[in-house]
Amino acid sequence: DRDLEKSRSSHLTRSHEFEQQMKALRNPKRRKAIKAVFQEHYQAARTKLNLNPKDVSKLQVSSRPDISGSGGPREVLAYYAALWWVSRSPEFGSPFSVPIIVDCPAQSGQDAVNLPAMLHFISTGLPPDAQVFVTYEADVAEKFDARINLTVPYSLLLESEYAENAEFILP
Repeated sequence: DRDLEKSRSSHLTRSHEFEQQMKALRNPKRRKAIKAVFQEHYQAARTKLNLNPKDVSKLQVSSRPDISGSGGPREVLAYYAALWWVSRSPEFGSPFSVPIIVDCPAQSGQDAVNLPAMLHFISTGLPPDAQVFVTYEADVAEKFDARINLTVPYSLLLESEYAENAEFILP
């Protein structure tokens, strides 16, 4: 009984610690600050991506955009860019850093004005310390740290090129 009570007490203490941590994470002031930073970055991204002006003051962090047409991919990119900025903000204590993957920004009929705006935004408008992977079917003028040209259909990497490309991918 003593061993069980000791184990139970230890688990209850740990449970209480977790509850306190969750309470701190759900703190209304913290949530409000996260929302404000998210909205600020979302609005800035929307402007850089040539999207129509929109009042984002009521927008929730969990309100993923769902629009169609050429504005859809730009709106989604703006939304996720704002999330990445918030998740990388030291003031919110984010414990992780995930790569940013943008799969072919030329979808949904991006025109000669908006496609370059998207590519420029991807190369300059995302967190500078983030690892960004972009797939694209043509050459682009934007400056990126490295390019891996894929030459074999349905193959991300060729075994013969692994060592050369690993230095870019593994870090």
